[in-house]
Amino acid sequence: MNNIATGDALEHGLETLLLTTKSRSEFSRSLMRVDVPAKIFQSPNLDSYFRYYLEQCTTAVIDTSDQTKTHRQIVNTARLLADPSTDASYISNLLERATTSDEENDEVYWTFFAVRVLTMIDVGGLRQGIRLGLSPNIWSEGTIRDFVKAKFPAEKVLFSNGKMDPLFNACNIDSIASIRVIWTNNIADHLILEDGDRSIKVFSHVSFLELHRDCDIFPPGFVDETIRTLALLLPSNDKETRIWFYKEQKRCSNQSSIDSKAIDCRPVNSINRQFQKYNFWHDRLVMLNEAFNDPNPKSMRQLWLDRRRPAEWYSFWYAIFLIVGLTLFFGLVGSIEGGLQVYKAYHPSSSQGS
Repeated sequence: MNNIATGDALEHGLETLLLTTKSRSEFSRSLMRVDVPAKIFQSPNLDSYFRYYLEQCTTAVIDTSDQTKTHRQIVNTARLLADPSTDASYISNLLERATTSDEENDEVYWTFFAVRVLTMIDVGGLRQGIRLGLSPNIWSEGTIRDFVKAKFPAEKVLFSNGKMDPLFNACNIDSIASIRVIWTNNIADHLILEDGDRSIKVFSHVSFLELHRDCDIFPPGFVDETIRTLALLLPSNDKETRIWFYKEQKRCSNQSSIDSKAIDCRPVNSINRQFQKYNFWHDRLVMLNEAFNDPNPKSMRQLWLDRRRPAEWYSFWYAIFLIVGLTLFFGLVGSIEGGLQVYKAYHPSSSQGS
């Protein structure tokens, strides 16, 4: 990949990078049709999104025979798909070719590429049949808004009228419940449990979501609710969570899947801990909460960290410390008695010696 230094950045091919504030601002404004303040691109917040875009471009350059695509063409394709006035027959014919052909042609390939860049939903896949998400996201009919709406229905199948405990956060999910957090660039995988409930996918791209607040691709309320789920998992006012998050950033420093702004979301209040306040992510939150509360800690460290039931925690550790204390006490007494006996054996009294 080559760096972009001069000229119209969007007219360059995908093998070039969008590094400057101007080029990133122009790309985002054109892609999402929103007025993005230039200062946003002077901070590292959107670095994760543009690393994701770079990964998509790198894969596409290798994967397709078309080496002439420019950033401008990708933007134009995305805008065409997002424009409500686009001829419905054009999209339906395109999707029909995508679902009936054994192999994607170039037009279909770049259409799905533009959708991935616009929505961060894995759709289409690569020529070799590789998919980036846990399950295929198939767009076979309707507009792009219909596809996104169907992917994220505002419905609640599972019942729960309670709320999530303040201890319900990513740090504790990892350290107490031993549910490993896997950062994902595919928003469709957000909050999905896998590996027998031993790992959870988390989509952290807050900066990307905030750009979509003024863009109507996602259903109304979806963006704010998704950001609230990140505020639940990554409370900015919790010191241990911040330390854990920075370690995760360091561990994944070569990946694009962690947005540094995710740890700065406004903490949720008690009302927004209620399950009923969530429509799009309700069922996944319920399942994650059940997985968090269900397993018993397997190590002493987990037992020490697990304070979800304070009364049981204090009773357990009081008993442990009492047993350990008594064991040490009687062990010390026994050692002293044994020492005295040894001393007497080697130093008999004068009365015994006469």
